[in-house]
Amino acid sequence: MRELAEYQGISHRYAPDISRLKIQLATTGNPRMYGCLALHKEMVVGYSLYYTTKYSSFTAKWRNVHIEDVYVQSAYRRRGILRSILRHIASHGLELGIPNLSLEVHTENQTAKAIYRRLGADDLPATDWQSLQFTAEAVQVLRT
Repeated sequence: MRELAEYQGISHRYAPDISRLKIQLATTGNPRMYGCLALHKEMVVGYSLYYTTKYSSFTAKWRNVHIEDVYVQSAYRRRGILRSILRHIASHGLELGIPNLSLEVHTENQTAKAIYRRLGADDLPATDWQSLQFTAEAVQVLRT
């Protein structure tokens, strides 16, 4: 995860609570959050964190698996590891009855966008729905 933060230029924000992460990835800790490791000769060379999202009250089903992080060390890229990670996530999502995958890519990361498109991802079209977010500060204000 540290390498991903460095790659994204946000290493100053990297401060994971490993004990909390272990609990959240345990099935009993959060049954909707999952992790995947890619190994080469017993060494971790890639990983992904993903979770179910977009619950439909109309169908009473989760509709999407969102890939929060996916990373392959630079020395191990172009070996099919990313495809293997995505294949695992897709299979797991289908086992859960969830047909869709999503992820976010920085707008300037043309290489990643090209790779995901080559693997079958499409750009989401603009819709009538817009995502909004309450920041931590706004949540504190709402709370009072």
